[in-house]
Amino acid sequence: MISKIVLWLLCGWTITAHADWMNFNVNAAIPDNNPSGFQDTQTLSGFGGGIQSLEIRIAVSAAPSDYAFNGDYYVTLQHATGFAVLLNRVGRTGTSLLGYDDNGFNITFTLGGNDLHLYRNFTPGYDSNGALTGTWGVDGRAVDPDVVLDTSPRSDMLANFSGLDPNGTWTIFVADMNQNGNAIFDSWGLNITIIPEPQALFLLTLGGLLLLRRRGSG
Repeated sequence: MISKIVLWLLCGWTITAHADWMNFNVNAAIPDNNPSGFQDTQTLSGFGGGIQSLEIRIAVSAAPSDYAFNGDYYVTLQHATGFAVLLNRVGRTGTSLLGYDDNGFNITFTLGGNDLHLYRNFTPGYDSNGALTGTWGVDGRAVDPDVVLDTSPRSDMLANFSGLDPNGTWTIFVADMNQNGNAIFDSWGLNITIIPEPQALFLLTLGGLLLLRRRGSG
C-alpha cells in the first residue's frame, strides 16, 4: 500500500513541476541583411508558479534554391524582465568575421549546454539538409552583432528567466545581419519547468520518507 502512495506522490510531483513542449509554427522569410529583422510573440497562460528552468527550440532552414549562412543570424528571446541572446553571429571570431557557413538550425537550447557560438569545437551533428542539430547552450553575448566575437562576454543566458512568472507574452526576435543566403524561420518552442509549490515539495519529501521506512522494515 505504501509503495502505491509513493508512486502517486511522485506522479503528482511530475504533473506539478513540468509543462509539455509548446510549439509555434512561424514559416516566415527572414529579411536578408536587415538588422530590423522580425519578431513573433506568443502569449502563455495557466501556469501556477515561477520558472525553475527553461528549454527553447528553433528551426531555421534555407529558402528554396538558396542557402542559409549560420554566421548571419542574431536571435533573442524576451519575457517580462527576462532577456537572452540565443544566437549572435555564431562562429564569428577575430580571424573569421563572417562566422560559420552551415545551412540552418534545428536545435534545442538548455541550461548548461555547450556554447553555441563555437559549436564546431564540440563535434556537432547535422540533418540531411546540413542544418545544425542537437542541444546547446545559448550564445549569450549581448554585444552589437557587427562587432561580436567569441571573446565577447556571455551575460544574457537562460538563467535570466529563473523565478519569473511564465504567464504573459514571450517574444522571439530574428535578424539576418549579412548578405549571405536567405532563410526561413520555420518554428520555435518552449518547455517550461515551474518551481514546485510548497505542498508538492512536502508530498514528495513525505513519499521519500515512506519509501525509506518500508525498505527499513523489510
